[in-house]
Amino acid sequence: MGFSNPWGAMLSYSKACFGTPKHGRRPSGRARLELERLEPRNLMAVTSTLVGGVLTVMGSPNRETIRVLADPTAGQLVVQDAQGVVGRFASAAVASIAISTGDGGLITVDNAVLQPTTIQAGNGDELIRTGGGPTTVFGGTGPDKIIAGAGPATLIGGTGRNALYAGSGVDTLVGGPGKNQFFEVKPVDTVIAGPNDQIFRASLPPAVPAAGAQLTGADVGQLLQRASAADSAGDGIVAIVDRGGRLLGVRVEGNVSPLITGDPAKLTFAIDGAIAEARTAAFFANNAAPLTSRTIGFISQSTITQREVNSSPDVADPNSTLSGPGFVAPIRVGGHFPPGVSFTPQVDLFAIEHTNRDTTLHVNPDGTRTPVLHRFNVPTQFLPPVMPGNQPLTPPDSYGFISGLDTTALPRGIGTLPGGIPIYKRDFPGGPLNLAGGIGVFFPGTTGYASEENSSLSSDYNPTKRDRSLEAEYDAFAAVGGAPGLGLGIGTLNGVAPVTGVTLPLTQDQMRIDLVGVTLDIVGPGGIQGPSRLAQFGATLGIGDPNSGVNEPVNGGGAALLPGLGVPDGWLVTPHDGVGITAAQVTQIIQQGVAQAGLTRAAIRLPVGSRTSMV
Repeated sequence: MGFSNPWGAMLSYSKACFGTPKHGRRPSGRARLELERLEPRNLMAVTSTLVGGVLTVMGSPNRETIRVLADPTAGQLVVQDAQGVVGRFASAAVASIAISTGDGGLITVDNAVLQPTTIQAGNGDELIRTGGGPTTVFGGTGPDKIIAGAGPATLIGGTGRNALYAGSGVDTLVGGPGKNQFFEVKPVDTVIAGPNDQIFRASLPPAVPAAGAQLTGADVGQLLQRASAADSAGDGIVAIVDRGGRLLGVRVEGNVSPLITGDPAKLTFAIDGAIAEARTAAFFANNAAPLTSRTIGFISQSTITQREVNSSPDVADPNSTLSGPGFVAPIRVGGHFPPGVSFTPQVDLFAIEHTNRDTTLHVNPDGTRTPVLHRFNVPTQFLPPVMPGNQPLTPPDSYGFISGLDTTALPRGIGTLPGGIPIYKRDFPGGPLNLAGGIGVFFPGTTGYASEENSSLSSDYNPTKRDRSLEAEYDAFAAVGGAPGLGLGIGTLNGVAPVTGVTLPLTQDQMRIDLVGVTLDIVGPGGIQGPSRLAQFGATLGIGDPNSGVNEPVNGGGAALLPGLGVPDGWLVTPHDGVGITAAQVTQIIQQGVAQAGLTRAAIRLPVGSRTSMV
């Protein structure tokens, strides 16, 4: 149908809708639309019935609001939904309550309701608050937040991602098949958690050694042998530390220059280069991401001068051109991430090489050094009593101080050249992998400076010579058995089998870590191509002697191989009053930080979507 006169048609439509204008005025051409609120016509979606002493509250398949509260004046329990009261029941006639929800919503039982209650969550996302009586909550398939009230509660997570909060009663929190987080857990509560669950306690417990497999002395010796067997040149230094950075073993191979081995100061300095790489892997890796010294160098992009690399912290004369930190890092102008892209900001780990250089010896204002009783000089009364001798908080001392070879020597900080690989170990076949430490390989040349490695990451790289930092990375990679999950496992090396239970947690599904859209280098150069490129490079190197050189002493008693220790988890320093702040305020601030960390998505953890873990 059409109109020969469209303006006339519009006028006719206006008259039909709004009537003829008064006083003969022509219509303005604009019609004012109005909305009129009608009375609700919704049917009751929530139903409540009382049969045989059981008050049953049922939700619809839609999102619902359900509330059960007590009316003490009338002696009744009141059931409400979003529209108002659904039902009233004599409280004395109600022996128990059963609530079943639909596809998400808000379910609240007031603390004044004391009857035993069972709540079954639905398929959507629910917020459930329990009341004052004994309560059991079964989570549904969606993400649920379940908060226990004043009464004892048993909260059972469903198949979705759940957040379970203990209340003021004695509660039991059970993680379902999904990934769960347990908050406000008290010492009297019972928690049944899965391997991927996180527990945040209402009052953090004293620090205790972390659970999980630790390296044995035999493991350390076998790893040192495998690293030497992977090094055909036999002129490297290998160091192994536990997760806390405590030195467990050092191998100085037989072809290391006599200019190094014949001078205790230079030998100490060179060994500290390998330790710096090993500690970087142990300190920065975690059970959710196998970060390496290459990774930390890539995301720090520090500007490091030649003077900072070709120097030593053990030179006594501060005016000497050879006095400096002796960083194990590439010489370069950095500062931006990703590198080589204009107008990008500095990254968070810029100048990370300067950190982790504290020692047992404290430098006084007059330049003399005296030992501190505990790391960071924390008073003894504020250390948890379950950390005897403060052993888990071992300072990252120099090899010279640890062994007694040079007790005035200083460490070289965080190493950011390739060559530091984390060590993971399983408790039992098929069990979870736990970070147990780190291995570092370093080629000291004749000076012990990191520039001796001729890294292709450094501005002084000579392309006519071999990149020995890449060789160091391969030796460490081979020592831990390569990456079997990527089809790049490295088996027996010149008669030395892989260490039982030790492997890198890299698989096809868990090998890529992106930071602000940039794929990071983890093992080898080139992002996700790195492991295969490193393995291909290693295949060109040949095989070395697993017994090359000697295992140097790693403590004052002359021991060459030590077992690893766990790291503390919980309070490292007990909260106490300070100037202008109370112990309670300290506790509250830390607890709020812990709770937020449990909600914040980690940038460089696997799988994607993992939450942060902070100190």
